Amino acid sequence: MNKVLSRLESVNWFSRVGQSVTAADQKSIGEYLVACGRKGYPVRYVYNLDEVRMCIRLRFDPDWFRAEEKYRQQLKHSINSVDYDEFKVTVDPVIERMSDCVLEACERHLAGADIQMLKVASGSAIEVCYLYALESAVNARFLRSFDCKLKVFVSGRWPLTISEDGFNVF
Repeated sequence: MNKVLSRLESVNWFSRVGQSVTAADQKSIGEYLVACGRKGYPVRYVYNLDEVRMCIRLRFDPDWFRAEEKYRQQLKHSINSVDYDEFKVTVDPVIERMSDCVLEACERHLAGADIQMLKVASGSAIEVCYLYALESAVNARFLRSFDCKLKVFVSGRWPLTISEDGFNVF
């Protein structure tokens, strides 16, 4: 778990939200879309807080949530065969440590965002920390959706949702 924590602590959460897109951004987003079965799905870059509000309140594709939830359940089922209590004892301190870090970064880089948006942003980042730790614990190399999603956060972006217009990234 030290390796997982080290990687999570090195993420510069939300540092490039709203900035222009790089080839590295495109690559990490493309890998995530492939990992969650959405290869070739259009990407929609969001550049201001009003558009972000629209995305988190109105635009989302429930199929995307179901796909992530199915994978999340597969991972949890895998960990049950190991020892879920032991896993929780190991991962809880990692997530607690990351919570403060993520929240501070969120407040710093999303200045001007309302409290609801800060909660959604930090919640999505903490969730990816937990799910990445879960993937690492079960050594889920063949299913790496959350490692790929973490890479989008690593690039300083916030992967919002998949909607009818495409995958929204801030």
